[in-house]
Amino acid sequence: MNPVASLTDAQREDLSKKNAEQNRRSESNRR
Repeated sequence: MNPVASLTDAQREDLSKKNAEQNRRSESNRR
C-alpha cells in the first residue's frame, strides 16, 4: 500500500516541498 495515499493534501504538499528543497540542496552539493 502507498503510505502517501493516507496523507492529507496539506501533508503531501508539505512533503513535496521538503523533497524539492532536499533535491536542490543535493544538486548544489554535487557541483
